[in-house]
Amino acid sequence: MENILLILISGFVLLPPTDCITRPTDIILDNNGYKNILVAIHPRVAEDPSLITSVKNMFIEASGYLYTATYHRAYFKDVTILIPANWKGDPSYQKATKEIYDNADVAISSPNISNHPAQPSTRSFSGCGSPGIRIQLTSTFFTDSHIEKDLGPRGRLLVHEWAHFRWGVFDEYPHDGEQLFYFSPSSGEYKPVTCNEHMEVRIYRRNTSPAVFCFNTTVTTGRYPDDCIFSPYDKGYFARKVSASIMHQTKVEGIKYFCDDNATNPNKVHNTEAPNKQNRMCRQRSTWSVILDSPDFKNNHNPPKDGLTTTPTFTVVKASKTRRVALVMDTSMNMDDGAADRLRQAAADFIHNGLSNNSQIGLVAFSDEAKIIHPMTSIKTNEDRERLKRSLPTPSGQDATSIGSGIHKAIQMLSSDGDDAGGAEILVLTNGRETLSPNVHDALPKLRKSGATMTVLALNQLSDDILTQAAHSSGGHFYFDTNHGESTSLVDALFTMRQDPAQNFNNPSIQIMSRAVKVLSGKNVTGHVSLDDDIGRNTVFTIMYSKTEPSISLRSPSGRIYSKMHPEYKADDEYNTIRIGIPEIAESGVWEYNITNTCTNVQKVTVMLSSEPLDDTSEPVKVDGVLSTTSVHQPDELLIHAEVTKGFLPVTGMEVTAIIDRPFADPIAIQLLDNGAGADVTKDDGVYSRYFTLFTGYGRYSVKIELTNPAGQALIRKSPVAHYATMMNEDGDVKADEPLVMYVSRTATAGSFHFKNIESVAPAAPVSTEDLINDIIPPVRITDLLLMKTSHQDQVVVLSWTAPGDDLDYDQAANYDIMMSHTVDDMINHKKSWKFVSQNNIQHGDLKSPKRAGMTETFVIKIPFVPNTKVSFVFSVRAIDKQGNMADKSNFVTTAFGYIPDYTSKDYQPLVETVKGDDEALAYKPILIVVFGSFFLVLFILLTVTFLICKNRRAGDSSITKQNGGFEKA
Repeated sequence: MENILLILISGFVLLPPTDCITRPTDIILDNNGYKNILVAIHPRVAEDPSLITSVKNMFIEASGYLYTATYHRAYFKDVTILIPANWKGDPSYQKATKEIYDNADVAISSPNISNHPAQPSTRSFSGCGSPGIRIQLTSTFFTDSHIEKDLGPRGRLLVHEWAHFRWGVFDEYPHDGEQLFYFSPSSGEYKPVTCNEHMEVRIYRRNTSPAVFCFNTTVTTGRYPDDCIFSPYDKGYFARKVSASIMHQTKVEGIKYFCDDNATNPNKVHNTEAPNKQNRMCRQRSTWSVILDSPDFKNNHNPPKDGLTTTPTFTVVKASKTRRVALVMDTSMNMDDGAADRLRQAAADFIHNGLSNNSQIGLVAFSDEAKIIHPMTSIKTNEDRERLKRSLPTPSGQDATSIGSGIHKAIQMLSSDGDDAGGAEILVLTNGRETLSPNVHDALPKLRKSGATMTVLALNQLSDDILTQAAHSSGGHFYFDTNHGESTSLVDALFTMRQDPAQNFNNPSIQIMSRAVKVLSGKNVTGHVSLDDDIGRNTVFTIMYSKTEPSISLRSPSGRIYSKMHPEYKADDEYNTIRIGIPEIAESGVWEYNITNTCTNVQKVTVMLSSEPLDDTSEPVKVDGVLSTTSVHQPDELLIHAEVTKGFLPVTGMEVTAIIDRPFADPIAIQLLDNGAGADVTKDDGVYSRYFTLFTGYGRYSVKIELTNPAGQALIRKSPVAHYATMMNEDGDVKADEPLVMYVSRTATAGSFHFKNIESVAPAAPVSTEDLINDIIPPVRITDLLLMKTSHQDQVVVLSWTAPGDDLDYDQAANYDIMMSHTVDDMINHKKSWKFVSQNNIQHGDLKSPKRAGMTETFVIKIPFVPNTKVSFVFSVRAIDKQGNMADKSNFVTTAFGYIPDYTSKDYQPLVETVKGDDEALAYKPILIVVFGSFFLVLFILLTVTFLICKNRRAGDSSITKQNGGFEKA
């Protein structure tokens, strides 16, 4: 890619789970036992002590099954179950410390906010071998009798989901909408999509009772009829013929293992031909080979141990009803570039908006040493908030900075009056640069022992990495404010910090919009934002400015004006903040705002809008931003994800944008996609993804997500995303997706990450000239190669895929390689039948001219073969950039001539007929007739019109000449 920064990635690097996702997890595999597993029950789940018993029984069953499945390498050693604060207490329950719902490894939600209340699923956004976010269950999962009947024992299902969550493997059964049967090049037959090809199945027509079996393929298509499905034998002799794979079927009694590559045991060997998601995403690798390559087992970590007791130990903890916060503020003179004012502004905003009544808060200030500014106190009235705001410290005049002393003092304050710091939050606002002991590293042991979580908001590009590590290891978060003129990273972080982590999804407030702009003196800026029908309670516009109070006015959809002369307008001159609270229910529709800078100098003004659902039953659209890592080293890669939901239902078709604040450059916006290509793992699942490649320097980056539905084309997906529906014997009604016709606007922070140069010790620096010209980033691997059509008569195969980019999924690749072979093994290992497809054999499409990333490619390939013979084909594609960086081979597609009749996909859009002939490219007969006919018709019309115009002009010219001549003569 020319004239663009080219410093990214040559391949995905497997990292420990705590580094691969931005949600903290404490899980470790120690001496073959998984420790520190957190199961959390959502506050909306009705109180039911038997649910705790069911969770324990599931883990006990799963632990033994996992021990067998991993050949005695792993089991569940200890599990903590977090119950909501609104459940009744029990003497056996302990007090929750850093356990919060948002950090759950296994989350149990209410069935009322899920469209598939009984089906388990795993939030997993990244590619093969990358761990997921969490396992998602509902309380109905433990009571629905159909679970074990249709899907298998709950313990087995947990191991299936654990493999998604911990090891990043994929399902080996066909997902909803995917092909159930495929052509096998090795056998020349159509087979069900299974992991192990020896699995015995029954093929029958959908929705028939008693079952009407499909014994043969049809003569005309060579395939089973479209309404035929398959189900394996789950009990008896046939069910015991295979022993794998857990990622395909958990209800088949003989299945105890993951498919592997050991050909000496055909009952569990991996089927590389099946077009399932595991083969598509993991390059035909078996699930067991991916698992063995994970950090848990790689290099012989945790080798098999026989005779271990696999029953886990359980601890039940209860969340606290009262939020307790220690606000720790940096008052050193190192707070440059207006950071001290921004820090006090942030603290005041948190006190005013971030704490509900009956919360407790105390203030600590630190520079060279720390002191308690205000002891822990309960917030009951607005007067309490104002009193605390007046207590906020000012710069101390000391240059030294000891963040560790502030942490020590916060723990001391939280532990006073017979209480302890367990379950409390420590919020640190700092420039992030330590110059004096005790430092953060010194305070870590005490922080971990206290049970408090620590979240950090750093206001300096040079903040120390230890702050990020300490925050995440405690269960908290790290945020970074760039202070760029167009950056909203400060207000976005503050809004997230308002949320009570113990309540998580029970927090009603939603961030609708945040915008920032530098306004010239005397100039005004206008903007608009929409409120949708699902929200409107406690709607607040918050305006922060850097110098002098600007003139602000709002206009509601009905035309009502809110300005300084109205009672809803509240200004806080000390902390440069204006709040306009809309009474009762705010109008839905477009709101307009007008900002005029009354200052004599340019100043930054930030506008944020927040609102709440109309009532407790409303489920507004929400967005959750996720980064694949918080620390990026060359040549690692970064993925940005945004999950859009309504309740727990995915929302597709939204316009989702990531805005990245970058060092030494302006912010940049990139569109995230839910197309199942490039960085996006699954199409139309409500998870929008993109790689980030546009680095401008070494340092910290902040990421914000914005989403809109301007065209009203979004859909609320009602069909199950967990995909277990295709595994069930009984077919339920498929619910139609619901249009989301209203305009929706949302924003949320995805957090921050640090881009580092391993060879440099500089924490922040522009990228060197060498980096600018060194393109080491290949195009992204194609994962959606499809067979669209075959024709025996024309001897053609039509392939389709989504175009990758020059750098991963950006820009445009230089050329394609299309590869073909007669067997999958030949394609994998480049054996005798493997070869490249020549451009001479391509009737439509150009190997040297790929389309821009994200566009659909369609290639028509002519494959000469001897008529009346049988031959099978395997195809794969890869892209190459201008520097020769080569992507991995795509997923495979299989087809044949002679074995089966012609095939046409239901999604195929006909191009045109081809002119038969070995050396002729695609000729567009119908189009040519229309084009040439139209050409001659237009030519005839043009000639006729030209003749008439010229004739009229000659007549007109004579008339003018005559008039002029007569005038002159007169």
